[in-house]
Amino acid sequence: MKNTCQGIALFLIVQTILFACNKESKPPVDPVNIWKCHHEITWDSPSTRTALIGVWKWEYINCLDTGHDNDDEYRGLSIEFKADSTLNVIQNGQVTQTSNWKVVTGDADLFAIKATPSVTQLYGRILFCDNKVEFNHSYIDGCDNYFTKAE
Repeated sequence: MKNTCQGIALFLIVQTILFACNKESKPPVDPVNIWKCHHEITWDSPSTRTALIGVWKWEYINCLDTGHDNDDEYRGLSIEFKADSTLNVIQNGQVTQTSNWKVVTGDADLFAIKATPSVTQLYGRILFCDNKVEFNHSYIDGCDNYFTKAE
């Protein structure tokens, strides 16, 4: 009986590990589709700034160079962009950082954020699609971070 219980326990542990390793994880918006969706609107610095104002809940990270893919490290993270050019980094309901921010010219006729002090999850080009935003940094071997606008 003891060997049977140990065998069942081992089987369940192995299945749990395999399930965890094989869980499919993908961005909330397909990278090709977000590019197309973003370019359906003509963006400039003021419209990008206006679209960012509000609270954005972090949803997903993908780092091509390291394989870092949707780590739970940023679960519970939100960014609140304020009209007074400040932003709050909020982790599990607590403000952990306040920065000044502005929209700057990025790469490929896109815009980016310059935050002082910097916020790692906001590196890269800004791509909007509906209520999602991607901070696209993988084009220079960084990480892409995806957020959803809070209601």
